[in-house]
Amino acid sequence: MLLLFNIIFCLSAVLFTIMAPDKYSYNFCLFVVIIFLFQNLIYFLLKKEKGIISFEFFFFISFAATNFIYPIVYYPTNPNYSFFGYYPINDDVISKSTALAYLAYSFYMLGITTIKKRNESLISANNFIFTEKSQKRLFLLFLLFFVSYAATGGIAALRDVYSGDGNIKEIELYSYFKILFIACAYLSAMFVLRHKNQLRLSVPLIFLGLVCLILLSTGTRGSVISIILILIVAYNQYIKKISLIKASVLVFFGAFILTMITFLRTQNIFEQSWVNNTDNVEIESVFDLFFDLVINNRNLYALVDFSDTFSHTYFVSMLSDFLSIIPGLFGYVANNINVPIELITSGELPTYLELGTGSTFGLGTNLVGEAYLTFSYPGVIVFFFLIGFIIKYTRTKADSNIYAYVIYYLFVGYSVSYPRLPIIFNSRFIVWSLFIVWGLYKFQQIEMNKKTKYDLNVSKDSEQ
Repeated sequence: MLLLFNIIFCLSAVLFTIMAPDKYSYNFCLFVVIIFLFQNLIYFLLKKEKGIISFEFFFFISFAATNFIYPIVYYPTNPNYSFFGYYPINDDVISKSTALAYLAYSFYMLGITTIKKRNESLISANNFIFTEKSQKRLFLLFLLFFVSYAATGGIAALRDVYSGDGNIKEIELYSYFKILFIACAYLSAMFVLRHKNQLRLSVPLIFLGLVCLILLSTGTRGSVISIILILIVAYNQYIKKISLIKASVLVFFGAFILTMITFLRTQNIFEQSWVNNTDNVEIESVFDLFFDLVINNRNLYALVDFSDTFSHTYFVSMLSDFLSIIPGLFGYVANNINVPIELITSGELPTYLELGTGSTFGLGTNLVGEAYLTFSYPGVIVFFFLIGFIIKYTRTKADSNIYAYVIYYLFVGYSVSYPRLPIIFNSRFIVWSLFIVWGLYKFQQIEMNKKTKYDLNVSKDSEQ
């Protein structure tokens, strides 16, 4: 039934995209948003998985803020909201972009409903084994890489970036330790609540909390949000189900705290720049709590307008996602081709169009806009269908496959930020996280095989 509904919604989205006005239309945008909300209401009411806390829940809220709030809430009354006032957009693409965003979301929902969930009575929630010894080794790696990151100047450099004295794009030794320690932080958050021994899991949890506080003190938020989201979904899965009311409180409280951090951070970074002018960004309604997501509506319009005016990039802008998996490879390629690095780096085009090359400040990007920039309407449909398919497939296999489990929870960690990220976000974290788990898992299997052989030998000796 749910699959049939989502097929109908996909066909409706295609129709909306075809019929999108060439000029801004409030009624059209409002109608598209109503259909978007109606589709989500049906999905969360009919989905078979228990509990609302999941990737889909957080992604739905973030996607709505990143693509649908500005055209129906802010543009009619305050079109110069935040960044929109400093870098104007082509108003004529708003209606088309809103329809395009819903086209993307509808096919994402179709991808989520194409795989049937296995009968939970036939599987165990802990089907794959990740022993306490393996978790201790993971914690030690986490501790080692974090200390190395701090010792090589990573924390100080991060603090400089958010105080306006550093460049987030600089590559130093600490940059490589950051990849490893963040990957271990995510993995620790994924596995810590799977073990029921509260005393043993308290140390990794306390250390995770300490690391989050240190990172927040520098002004960064992205990694902290990811760790918290992973812990929330894992808690909901393994400890206690979180109700809709509690989930809503978490969302709005978290949005309020992060918005406050954003305001304080922008004042510290850009004391002499236009970003410090926050007079037109006041918390006057509940929507203002999501302003950090809402401003990414602008990137959707900028990317759609660029694609329609000039051309699509046909995967060239995704070179960084594939090459950056191997440390140093993307930098080598970028330095040896006669193309601005921003054009072959996913997520950099909106910043490049407005601030030029070499900017230490970024405007971010938009997931829907990136898909459209890459391969037009087919790109939007295919990419978002695959996102939904991967989410459902990995969640279905997560009970019995540790690698599917890791991939799903990495997506959970980025569920809020994903709508404003490139298509293949942080590929290095995914690959290196899987590599770390592979190493720990292989070591664990070797130990278990040795123990099995030892037990067999002891059994044979006792029989003799």
